Formats: sequence, structure tokens, C-alpha cells
Amino acid sequence: MKKIFALALSLMLLSVSALAATSVLKPTDDFYVNDSANVLSDETEGHIILNNDTLYNACGAQIVFVTLDTTGTTKLENYAYNLFNEWKIGGSNGTGLLLVMAIEDDDYWLMPGKGLQDLVTAGDLGEMVDEYLEPYFARQDYDGGAKALFNVLFAATARALKASVSIDSNAYSRYIAQNTTQSTAQNTTAARTTANTANRGSDSEGSGFMGILLVVVVIIVIVLIVRSRKRRRVTYDNPNPTIIVNNPTTTNTARSYSRGFMAGMMTGSARRNAPPTPPPAVPPQTTRPVSRPVSA
Repeated sequence: MKKIFALALSLMLLSVSALAATSVLKPTDDFYVNDSANVLSDETEGHIILNNDTLYNACGAQIVFVTLDTTGTTKLENYAYNLFNEWKIGGSNGTGLLLVMAIEDDDYWLMPGKGLQDLVTAGDLGEMVDEYLEPYFARQDYDGGAKALFNVLFAATARALKASVSIDSNAYSRYIAQNTTQSTAQNTTAARTTANTANRGSDSEGSGFMGILLVVVVIIVIVLIVRSRKRRRVTYDNPNPTIIVNNPTTTNTARSYSRGFMAGMMTGSARRNAPPTPPPAVPPQTTRPVSRPVSA
């Protein structure tokens, strides 16, 4: 019975240990910094990340900084050990360093990988922590302590692995300036695109307005033409035209036209078809008897 209890207890402890090993923070996309406690500035994070890229390209080493509120019931050194192995810091050779700062626990732990243990001794690391991290950590300047410790760890790692690289203090500011220029260029391009789109829209609206105006003008012209033609039909197609013919008592032989073209045509036709006017009757002449002389 005791053996069964001991075995069950061992299995429980192994399960707890496995759970603790898998409950560490996950790496960020930048890998080199996970500021879960939110105590590091953007400048410090950028400084660590960009210089890590240089170090890794030169010798394959990685220096990772992690902040969190607390490790709970897990000892800080065990938490750091599990995180180091789960993240595989320094690759298969273990040429890496890990600093974990537990802010609420008021504690930190610096852990080297197996690839640096013989090159950077525990005594050297202790001196670096005491001189470059502890003073800042004691006054809760976690950001300043992280940056100062990273710089000295970078130099020690590069020296141990014979990598010809050094800290670039302007890496982050240069990165920001470059990205600001690119962002400005992108914003300018976007603004130009928006302006061109707006201009094309205005041109389209203007063209549409002119098209509508042209259609209205054409309609007005057509209406005027139709109305004018209607008026002409009333004038020339009057079913009851007034016809004025020449006064028969006048001797004027010129044509006489009424108002309108059709009236004049009909008048002329009437005059052409009328019978000729008979000549006036010649009054009979009165003759006097011829007086003949009386014969003597």
C-alpha cells in the first residue's frame, strides 16, 4: 500500500514539474525581448533586439531578456532553466545568455548556456550583475539596469567567441529615422493617390454635368423647332383663308394678295380664270340731217 502511495505521489510530482516546465512565457516575434511586466522602454527593447541581430550574425550567440510580475510558486532559477531550454536559446550549442527579472518578487536570475559556461565564468557574470544591474534594480530603474547589463554581456560574449562586433548605440535611433522616412514616403504616396482619385472623381462629375447640360440644350432646341413648325402650319394651312380680290370697279391691273402666301395664290388664280371684262357699250351717235342748199 505504501509503495502504491509513493508511486502515485511521484507521478503527481512529475506532472506538476511538467506543467511548470510548460507554463513559462512564450517568445515574442522579436525573440530577444519579452517584456511581460512592461518595465522596459521601446528604445531599450530596440537596442537589445537590433544589437542581438548583429551578434547572432557574427557568431550565433543570443542574449535574451525576460521580465514578468512573478514566477508564483516556481523558484526563479527553475523557471529560468525551463524557459532557456524551451526557447532553445543559443541554438544546439547553447551559446546564449538569459536574464529573467521578476518584478513583484523583487528578484532576477542570469543563466548562461552550456556553450558559454567555460568561456564566461560564473564569477565574471556575478561581477557584471553586481556592478551593472543591482544598483539600477535596487532603485527600481529596471530599464536602465537592463540596458547597462546587456551592453557588458554583449562585449563579453563577442570577446569570448572572437566575434569582431561591438555595441551600436545608435542602432535604434537610426532604425526609427529610416522607418519614419519610409512611413512619410508611403503616406505621401497614399495622399497623392487619394488626390488623384478625387480629381478623377471631379473630372467625372464635371463631364457628367456637361453631358446633362448638352442634353438639356438639345431638348430645348427641339421643342423650339417643333413649336415654330406648329405656328407655320396654323398660318399656311388655315382651312378658311380670307381672300381679297381686286375691286372690279378699279382699272388697276396689278395683282392683289391677301394676308398669307396661300391667300395670294388663290387670288391670282381667281384673276387668271375670270372671264374678260366686256368693253363698254358705245353710245349711239346722233347724226344731224345734212342741210342741203335750196335750189334757186
